[in-house]
Amino acid sequence: MSKNKTCFFIAPIGDEGSPERKRSDLVLRHIVEPVVEKFGYKAVRGDQIDKPGLITSQVIQGVLDSDLVIADLTGKNPNVFYELALRHATKKPFIQLIEEGGKIPFDVAGLRTIHFDYQDLDSVVRCKSDLENQLCTVEANPKDVESPVAVAIDLERLRTRSLPVDQYILEAREFQSEIAQRIYNLELALGQLISAQPPRYEYRQLPDGTMGNVFVMPPAYLPNPPAINFVDRSSSPSSTPSPQISPEFARKAMAALRKAGTVESQPPTREKDTKNER
Repeated sequence: MSKNKTCFFIAPIGDEGSPERKRSDLVLRHIVEPVVEKFGYKAVRGDQIDKPGLITSQVIQGVLDSDLVIADLTGKNPNVFYELALRHATKKPFIQLIEEGGKIPFDVAGLRTIHFDYQDLDSVVRCKSDLENQLCTVEANPKDVESPVAVAIDLERLRTRSLPVDQYILEAREFQSEIAQRIYNLELALGQLISAQPPRYEYRQLPDGTMGNVFVMPPAYLPNPPAINFVDRSSSPSSTPSPQISPEFARKAMAALRKAGTVESQPPTREKDTKNER
């Protein structure tokens, strides 16, 4: 497993020796550190940064750059939510914790948050188990991160997306090439189908007793082919076998089939094709 990964722990810290600091130390020492260390992370809290420099900048850098952030939302500390918002904007992994009974603010209430009571050993065990499960998900899909801030940024980028003309042309050409390939594949498949089972005329008696050329579609063309697909009420039969079908008539026949499946009464009259009549 990869080492040297950093987990930045965002939490209310409080002054040295304060109840808030003692609680934060216990959560970090007995919940966060034991779990994240299993996955190769080193847990760091803002006050533990040992580099010289402006602490505010170092904290923000830790929030932005760390491989993982765990945020304890207990007490609705303003600094915690400010730092959490920065992390949300990065679309990098984060996990939220809150003390049992604590109310999660509306903007982050829809995000999965682990509830726990650090003074209840059973609750601590459950919290560590939930934290481990979420870390397994993070490790499996580190880029699958959602937050209100990240979603809003993505929507704004889509709304204001501006591309150079050359890039638009390139995308248009790629799309054109894809469509052309699909049309070619479709034509190839249709050509093979027609070669195997070409449409044909059959001169037969119609249901109303008259005679006419029936444009017969092979079963492969329609899921439930009708007995008579399209009728050309001509006074004489077309030549057989495999006659040359008038393209105009075939077009009308296909349009009618697409619209209604079967047309058996008063279809468009085909002009006499002297070439097909003997």
